[in-house]
Amino acid sequence: MTEPVSTPGDDPTDTTAAEPATGPARFRLSREELLTLGRVLELPADGFAGLLTAPVDWPSQEVARAALHGLVAREFLTVFDGGTVLDGRLAAMIELVAAPELVLRVQRAKIVPAEGPDDPPVGVLQTLFWFCRPEAAVEVVGDVGGVYELQEVPVSYVVGRVLAYTGLRPLDAVATGPRDSESELRGVPLAVPVPVLREAGPAADRGDLEGAAAALAPTVGADSAGALAAALAVGGHSFLVSSHYRLENGRIEGAVTAWLDAGDAGLWEVPSEPVDADDPDAAVTFTPASGQYLYDSIRAGLPQAA
Repeated sequence: MTEPVSTPGDDPTDTTAAEPATGPARFRLSREELLTLGRVLELPADGFAGLLTAPVDWPSQEVARAALHGLVAREFLTVFDGGTVLDGRLAAMIELVAAPELVLRVQRAKIVPAEGPDDPPVGVLQTLFWFCRPEAAVEVVGDVGGVYELQEVPVSYVVGRVLAYTGLRPLDAVATGPRDSESELRGVPLAVPVPVLREAGPAADRGDLEGAAAALAPTVGADSAGALAAALAVGGHSFLVSSHYRLENGRIEGAVTAWLDAGDAGLWEVPSEPVDADDPDAAVTFTPASGQYLYDSIRAGLPQAA
């Protein structure tokens, strides 16, 4: 297949290109420090709801005082008799996070199989954000414990950093039937009822591909069952890329692209919303997809200027 057409910064192997000569500004802040600075800058609390993915309340006076002490100790903030002076680059980054024109979010998830027969599987979730305006962008990494790393990123390299983080690459869609140019980009959706997935998934985890395929075959057909069983056996990462931006008329636009990266077993588009496992009629749809198709889907969710 044809590799996605690159614009400057789309090279997924290049995560540092076109950095300013002085090096990108980078700051690590706790949730409390971030919100305290937002209040110091007189920004609206709800401007941070997108990053914190929850309603936001300003820290209490006691918590804010402790946060200010930490910021002063790290020389991010200077206090004098007439008031306070915040590092200019940090102030600009926080203002951009609170009022971006475009937000890109990438979630990377992986289910770690249970260690023992009585242990539940463990889900590991990591999230990156890019808050953008035409002249600047800020990348935010959320760490465990409510610590955020903010870094300046050239706007033209944001899409390239998304590709680098997800590892999206030029693969044809997995073959589950006769091939043609359309199926090389995106195959036939395979809807798997949750009860069937509960049987096929553990079998695939054990390396029992024949058992997993046998469980899937009555639903998706024999040709597709083997390919999907192989993908389930890999236990790769799943990714969700979402974007939103506001048009001049105030309307919100954007898109969501979600997929499972099963390594050599291919890329599989999956639902962007969780499936209700308690719904007896619920099903998870797996669709073989090419790297080009997923790349185009991500680009379709960006404004023309992105």
